[in-house]
Amino acid sequence: TDKNIQQLRCVRLKKDHPTVFLANEKMFPTLLSENIKNRMAFEYLMSWYLLTKQLDKVVGNIKRLKELGYSAIPRHYEEAIFIYAYAKKEAVFLHGYDAGPEAHRQIEGFSKVFNSYGRNKQAAIHNLAEDYGGSYIFYHLYGFSGVKK
Repeated sequence: TDKNIQQLRCVRLKKDHPTVFLANEKMFPTLLSENIKNRMAFEYLMSWYLLTKQLDKVVGNIKRLKELGYSAIPRHYEEAIFIYAYAKKEAVFLHGYDAGPEAHRQIEGFSKVFNSYGRNKQAAIHNLAEDYGGSYIFYHLYGFSGVKK
């Protein structure tokens, strides 16, 4: 009857899966197939896709946000969507969500600085890190983030 234990039971694997014994890309879809409302598994899966730069999978999972109770697309997902749309040169269906103006400003500002350095990653890094070090676009370009001012 303990609420905390009931919550943990709700998000755990229901049965043993021999190939799913470590937290990895296979475990999270399995958890979601057992409980489509498992927001924690969804967020770990999306984090994995962002870290491994699998933007097609980030975009493909935007449709799940509504059923998981998101009122807006999280900022890093939005940035990943912008990067994906730019690379593919096609619009992305956002399943009823609007792309936030902050993410758009972030991408525009980043692009402006990056382009001012002739798109030279090494030359632009210090200036970009100052204002965009915590953004997904910075991570996508440089492979690390969390740079502080």
